[in-house]
Amino acid sequence: MITAAPSLAMALHADARWPVGGDTISGAIDLRVNQLGLKELGWYTHPLNVQGQWQGTGTFSMDGFVALAIKGDSVMLSNNERSFRLEKFIVQGRLAEDSTLFVLDSDALEVEYHTNVPPDSLLPRTREKLLSFFRADTTFMAAPGSQMDLHIALPRTEWLTGIVLPALKTIELNEFTGNYDSDADVFRTTIDLPLLQYQDISITGLRVQADAKGSALDGSLKLDSALQRLPLGRTHAHRCLRTRHFAHRIEDPGRRCTAQVRGAHRLPTHERRDPHAPRRRSRSRYVHLVSGSIELAALHRRRTHGGALRPQQWRATGRTGDEHW
Repeated sequence: MITAAPSLAMALHADARWPVGGDTISGAIDLRVNQLGLKELGWYTHPLNVQGQWQGTGTFSMDGFVALAIKGDSVMLSNNERSFRLEKFIVQGRLAEDSTLFVLDSDALEVEYHTNVPPDSLLPRTREKLLSFFRADTTFMAAPGSQMDLHIALPRTEWLTGIVLPALKTIELNEFTGNYDSDADVFRTTIDLPLLQYQDISITGLRVQADAKGSALDGSLKLDSALQRLPLGRTHAHRCLRTRHFAHRIEDPGRRCTAQVRGAHRLPTHERRDPHAPRRRSRSRYVHLVSGSIELAALHRRRTHGGALRPQQWRATGRTGDEHW
């Protein structure tokens, strides 16, 4: 099968024997993609092109069994500005009535997932297990012999930042693991994300741990800081600056703090002064925004050569009662 469309130029060759007296077909697969434009095909919102060659074997059965073993060569991801070539790309997968296996081994992304829970009951069983932590009258019963293991790693991140996710500036992932053993009725998961910068959101020192046994859940969440910069969409009027954006900042300098502000606010601008008077050094002005019992501030500004005040830095502080953060 060969196509030569501008957004889909590929050639697929399959060599297999048609089953005689059975319902399973197995064979060799050779797929060469010269151009796959995901945005042009309506499959992605940003420009993203895929090129490469994949060779391997596949097995398909009428009862729903699927098995794949594919190795990629010269696999490349690109957009209008950047490109990333994978040096290694190996995929193994198996989907059966009673189990699921997926392994991706590459220099960009590593994924290992396997479970012996039937696919059609995986989501319902997961939902029941999560609800059992919060309901005293739960009907969840662990099925003997059920297991699940998940491991995700990011050896390299260039393919994500600026190519697959253009708004993602930086990501560092130290650990992403999860496992479940129904015989011991134990579930554990760990997410260690030292740094994440996406659009105007910056998160540092995020670590999530959960250790559950039976219906008892022991979990922790650590967050050094989370900052969303406040964009300056504004309209001017006499002695005021109006915005309609929201700011959200969380800091943890030794204790956990959370604050959020939504809505519009009014910021008094600088006082009028005698144009012939000596120029004074610009001072920071503060405006308090109230959301519940939490107050946030403030805007630091600098004076330009034309005499106007322009935002230089947003900094959030707050207090709840007598507690300051």
